[in-house]
Amino acid sequence: MTQPSRPEDHTASAYVKILTEWGQEFVNNQQWDEIRDRATLLLVTPTHQQRDIDLGNDRIAATYWLILERETLRWAPDNIRTDLQSGQAVVQQYGPSVVHPDSPLTHVTILRDDAASKILTSIPAQSRTAMEARWHIPLSTSLHDPLRRFDRLKAEAGSHDAREIERCIKHMWIAINGVAQSLSGVTHQNSMDFTLLAGELAGNILRIGSALEHSSHPMAEYLTATSGNNPTGRITGSWIQMLLSSDETDRAQAQRAIEGILREVRGLLAVQYRGRDWLQSPTADRLRVQSRS
Repeated sequence: MTQPSRPEDHTASAYVKILTEWGQEFVNNQQWDEIRDRATLLLVTPTHQQRDIDLGNDRIAATYWLILERETLRWAPDNIRTDLQSGQAVVQQYGPSVVHPDSPLTHVTILRDDAASKILTSIPAQSRTAMEARWHIPLSTSLHDPLRRFDRLKAEAGSHDAREIERCIKHMWIAINGVAQSLSGVTHQNSMDFTLLAGELAGNILRIGSALEHSSHPMAEYLTATSGNNPTGRITGSWIQMLLSSDETDRAQAQRAIEGILREVRGLLAVQYRGRDWLQSPTADRLRVQSRS
């Protein structure tokens, strides 16, 4: 099977066309002959939102989901059947080779239909994977879907349990305050400690803003591009740019503003979660333990 290669046209839409052709070739490979009529292949990333971007010389890793019906697994290829039957997903990776040196990194996640539904409808505590899937699946491109499973998956991604979303937001808010506290104490803005903590803090703030607005959030590489889609991202955008700047003066200024930024984010969260103990006292909640009976 050939690998997707970069087109002369550097726009994302041209790149997606190449990835679409590769995906169709992948699903039409003879290894899927016995189960193709009940399988679904989605191009998950790049998303629709990126199609007008000029990629230049950058590469965006392509992600596909191949969803197989549980009842057809006995006809699945031997190298993936056992894992799928036990409920695990299988990730296959493709990339540059001697024959196709310019091919991008490509991941194909193969999973059962019931596993895909569970990811989209049930969010375990602190599950970043589920929140990311809920964001990206509705924006995916359906490449092969004879059973029209994609419509159901989009509906599942759009539904949510308010308690599960609150639990995820709670854990993010507690993490944000813990990291902010640590970052405030770093005295050397050009240190590796500052860089690591700043990146973690910025990422979590963008995630919580998206989760608050959309009940989901994108993968890390899409957080900045989508941050303008919610009030938290718009309010904190300039501050995050300073925090992640290579300029030590900008970093120091952003560090001094951490407390004010947290007040802004808390105010946005309070619209929906006013009065919650975890919102008012995240540090105390972070250290809480279950009492033993």
